[in-house]
Amino acid sequence: MASPRMLAEAQLKAGRSPIRVLIALDSPMDCQLLQAALKGSRHHLEAVACVVSRTDIIHCLSRGNVDVALINVDLEGGRLTGLDVLSEIHASYQSTPVVMLFDTWNDDLIVHAFRAGAMGVFCRSEKKLDMLWKCISAVHEGQIWANSVQMQLLLRTLRKVTPIR
Repeated sequence: MASPRMLAEAQLKAGRSPIRVLIALDSPMDCQLLQAALKGSRHHLEAVACVVSRTDIIHCLSRGNVDVALINVDLEGGRLTGLDVLSEIHASYQSTPVVMLFDTWNDDLIVHAFRAGAMGVFCRSEKKLDMLWKCISAVHEGQIWANSVQMQLLLRTLRKVTPIR
């Protein structure tokens, strides 16, 4: 069986560039742990930066070397700081898809994340890291990432909105 490093090298030789991921979490230690896990994965992903603040997220995105941003709902700046920066990211960096990372599911926050421009939602408490890597890859390919419960929530929310005449 091939090691993750051998698989990554084979993909590079095949001409595929790694997906460049911005990791934004609420603590430097969490960032380092996720970055180390990413390096050890068999997926073709590369952490280009690990940050904990809104300012650092915007700075990293302005460099133009991020393919997907993985942003925790809470950052160093406090509760919901990651969610608050989503609209700014969507307005200024529309070509960079965002996966919003939650500690637990909250219907209102999920709807808010998609309204603000998230392309995927992922909950730390329910999935394995391998699924997170698949989520990032899928969003990079232009797909929406949400489980069936979240999709039903979004459809119910759309049904409540008054139709445009």
